[in-house]
Amino acid sequence: MSSSHSAEGVPHLIPNPPINRGPRHNKESFLKPAEIDIIVGLRPELVGSSSDRERLLIIKKMVHMLREYWRTIDRQWASADEKAEKAAKWITNNWRRKRGKRIPLYVNIQEHIWQTRQSDVWKVIASKLNVAKADSSTPGWLQVRQSAIAEVRQSIPKETLRQEATEIMRNGYQRDKQAQIADKLLFKRVKAAHEHLFLEMGAVSLQFTVHKSLTGRAVMST
Repeated sequence: MSSSHSAEGVPHLIPNPPINRGPRHNKESFLKPAEIDIIVGLRPELVGSSSDRERLLIIKKMVHMLREYWRTIDRQWASADEKAEKAAKWITNNWRRKRGKRIPLYVNIQEHIWQTRQSDVWKVIASKLNVAKADSSTPGWLQVRQSAIAEVRQSIPKETLRQEATEIMRNGYQRDKQAQIADKLLFKRVKAAHEHLFLEMGAVSLQFTVHKSLTGRAVMST
């Protein structure tokens, strides 16, 4: 049996485990290994940050730690501002935020305008049909609906529509719109997902869903 002691009877020391500095970087990396060691403890917090503001605050904290380190070794302290800027850029480029994959939510702008500006669309429909007021009982309204929506769309700044679409993609549709889509498509979507799992992987899943219908009633399906 081999001994864990040296010839002099002194136990061998187990070396310290290597520090995980994240992905390897090329020889031209601005930050040196000793400098990375100073800030690497904040790396998990940085890549897991949930907002740009939070990420910026962590980077500022890292740069401050590097400044303190540079001050102790007097590493060209006169150019510390320039080095701090380069360090922040290095951190930003090499330690990026982990982003979870999301299925993009498609926003149909025409339907969005219809959902959010129906009163304006009805006025245009009435004008096109030469009537004082139009509604769903007015003959011919459906035939001019899309052109009326397009006309209303022309009056809305593109940036406004872009911001509204971005908000929907980030936070989802309004509750009544969600209920409308669920009543119409939820069962079909779940069934299609189950069939896809089986065809691709031979897997069978059990699932139940709960949503609020347009009437406000909770609907559960399996």
